[in-house]
Amino acid sequence: MPTDTSLELFHLFKSLIKKANEIWNQSSGDTFTISQYRMLNILGKRGKHKVVDLADVLQVTPGAITGMSDRMIRFGLISRIRDDVDRRVVYLEITDEGRAKQAELGAKYHALFADVLNQIPDEDKAHLQRIFTHMHELLESSSKE
Repeated sequence: MPTDTSLELFHLFKSLIKKANEIWNQSSGDTFTISQYRMLNILGKRGKHKVVDLADVLQVTPGAITGMSDRMIRFGLISRIRDDVDRRVVYLEITDEGRAKQAELGAKYHALFADVLNQIPDEDKAHLQRIFTHMHELLESSSKE
């Protein structure tokens, strides 16, 4: 049974993520969502992906990936490519324009959150880093069980 403190921390964390998404969406003029940026970032850093695999990484449905990818294809940021061996398999791949957009949005993303983090004392940031690292390790180990 979760304690009151655990529930409060859970709700605070959820609220923090929601607020961060709102700030992102406001700053981008609702033209490029945080999910679209994450998708572009994954493709830029990890290379081409099948829709189902990308959906798994981003924890969304394949239908959501299809909708986001259609929009990004129209903007020339990603492309669909068919597998050379099995033509039924389709990959999404970042384009040169997509890489430029990824760099632009990455700088913007980091600047947004650097403004907030710069207002937090270094000692508190060190505590956050230690706590988040520990939480990540706990989640990683529980997902392997």
